Parts: sequence; C-alpha cells; structure tokens
Amino acid sequence: MYRWSAPPEGTDVCAISDVPTGGAIVVAVGTQRTEIVVVRDADGARGFVNICPHTPLPLNIDSRIYSHENEVHCDHHFATFRFSDGLCTAGACPGEALTLVPLAIEGDRLKIAAKTAE
Repeated sequence: MYRWSAPPEGTDVCAISDVPTGGAIVVAVGTQRTEIVVVRDADGARGFVNICPHTPLPLNIDSRIYSHENEVHCDHHFATFRFSDGLCTAGACPGEALTLVPLAIEGDRLKIAAKTAE
C-alpha cells in the first residue's frame, strides 16, 4: 500500500490563478517533490495525492491531467473522481477516494494546511 507523507504545513503549492476554475493541475511539492492534483471549482480549491486508489500509479500519464465537469480522470484506468471529495464515481474503483491534501489560501497562493483530524 502506498503511504503518503505530507510536506510541512505552510509549504507553497502554487498560485490560485494557476488552477483554472473547473480545472485541475499536477504540482510537485516539498523536498520529496510529491505530486499533488490541485482542483478548483466554484467552492474553492482542494488537493489530492496524485495516486489512483485502484493501483498505486499517478492519475496522469504525461504532464497534463484531464478534468471535465468537476471530475478528474485517471489516464490508466479511466476512473473518474469528484472535485468535491475525491470519491470515485465511475471506473475501476467505485466508492474509493483519492487521499485529500489539506490546502489553505494565503494571499494569492495555495499552501499545505494543517492536517485535518481523521
């Protein structure tokens, strides 16, 4: 099983303007250069570890990540995950979810936020 260790709280992720509303980007953060999928919709921005819960592979094959109608797609298994909570709604792992990366907005930047209670 893949275990993700979050970069320290306050680690810079990207500018909020880097993420189009209704879109997603992949950003490597921290000293380990861990990849995070950052999504943005009308409710704000959220981050998820860039690892498919079906098989521990990144969601994207190349530098782009495909998103449509507030869902992000896995290039390997064609699963779709909701922006709102990372839940898989179709594909190889229905009911499973991407691992949330808590983000905070500081000025015009997104940063790693304090870990939320589990």
